[in-house]
Amino acid sequence: MEETKNLLKFATPRSLAILDELGRGTSTFDGYSIANAVMQYLVRRLNCLTLFSTHYHMLLDEFREFPGVKTYHMSYKANEKGDYVIFLYKFVQGECPMSFGLNVARMAGLPQRVLDIASKKSLHFAAQLDKVTDQAAKMRQRRSAESADED
Repeated sequence: MEETKNLLKFATPRSLAILDELGRGTSTFDGYSIANAVMQYLVRRLNCLTLFSTHYHMLLDEFREFPGVKTYHMSYKANEKGDYVIFLYKFVQGECPMSFGLNVARMAGLPQRVLDIASKKSLHFAAQLDKVTDQAAKMRQRRSAESADED
């Protein structure tokens, strides 16, 4: 966070800002919120050339269509199920379609039993997140309709 503070304090529009996994080591919501706020500051206010590496895929939703923002990811080859991956160390344009955290854990040698539990938890968390996201979208639609009715 000290580096991020200095970046935000001293960077100019001519700077190159490089941020790697900003928010890691905090709770998911705090980390995402910090990463989002810093990204907003960089693209809306500072407007400097930035390389922003993140595991918060939700950031894509807010910045996908923002002028001057482009997404890139490390290229890979994966089997059809996506449970085995080889990283190619090539930077390619576009969004990474999935997380490879479980693959990295497998490559690091975590026991299969631990990987199985993690896989089930990941699927459960994804389903919960989808449910919350759907509920939020419905709330936004309802508010939008109510505001249109008031006009």
